[in-house]
Amino acid sequence: MKAYKKTIFLSVISLLSLGIMTFGFYSEMNKNIKSIQLELEGVQLIKPLLKLMRITQHNRSLSSEWTKDNKSLMSEIINTTHQQKQIITIIGDQLPDDLLHSPLWKYILFKQQDIALSGFSWEKEKNFEEQGQLITQLLKFTALIGDDYHLSLDNQQDSYYLMRVSVYDMPLALEYLAQVKAYASKILTVKSISDVEKIKIFNLLGQLHNALFVLNNNLEKVTSHQALNSHLMLIANDIKLLSQEMTQPIYDDILSEKFIVSAAHFSNVSAKAMDINYKNINKVLLPALEVKLRDRKIMAQQKLWGIMSLALLLAFIFHYLFYALYGRETFKYAD
Repeated sequence: MKAYKKTIFLSVISLLSLGIMTFGFYSEMNKNIKSIQLELEGVQLIKPLLKLMRITQHNRSLSSEWTKDNKSLMSEIINTTHQQKQIITIIGDQLPDDLLHSPLWKYILFKQQDIALSGFSWEKEKNFEEQGQLITQLLKFTALIGDDYHLSLDNQQDSYYLMRVSVYDMPLALEYLAQVKAYASKILTVKSISDVEKIKIFNLLGQLHNALFVLNNNLEKVTSHQALNSHLMLIANDIKLLSQEMTQPIYDDILSEKFIVSAAHFSNVSAKAMDINYKNINKVLLPALEVKLRDRKIMAQQKLWGIMSLALLLAFIFHYLFYALYGRETFKYAD
């Protein structure tokens, strides 16, 4: 009887040891799978935020060109404001409670409503600054989602830099481009520039060049994702062309005080180029990031179930051999 109990005891100990090791591995792998799933959910939240950012930039540009006698431009501003509200509603429906009730999101709602109600009564400089604050908060909120949904914690180099370019670097570079566009459009509308405005333009251009340097540097790091190489070259070329199309008239026309380029022409060309680059984010970069994350999730799930199956098989083999050899001998001597 004692030999029987000893056999059972050893069997339980071996099972417990194997179970603890398997559970530890399972917990770690499952944690990784959940983290990847969080990243995928974060990407889905960021998509409408980028759309809201682009519409807000367009609204700021229109407001910079608007004059009180331009009713068609006023109608377009009202339309973009309505689009903002629609996207905000969509985002609000998708946000979890902690982000929905966060001070940052509440501030974004307040600032958008304030601009919609009072924007037409403000001076252009104040309108520009207020809408710039709104976009800055949208960038911060995007970064907050990146942190909460583990996007900024991604430990794979190719997907990390792909995320960084899509979520941080490119939107920031496009915001500086949008600021340059809106400010230059304001100056071209009145066809005059003060020394203070020249300083502001130079500051914006300096921030833009710094942002573009970081963007291009990180774009190069994503080239390890071979399937994207050709697309990345096109994206880098698009952002370079956009920068040249917007900054060259500023140096040649605005800062030299010629004012030959019309505000409408400059705005239309710039808007089309901006739309192309936002399309690059939404149609190329973010989908590529989602594919990368889904592939990693599938591989992690397959690895998890493979290891679990192997652990069960080893447990079966071990106990079969244990009872077949040690157990038989123990019972024989016990008899």
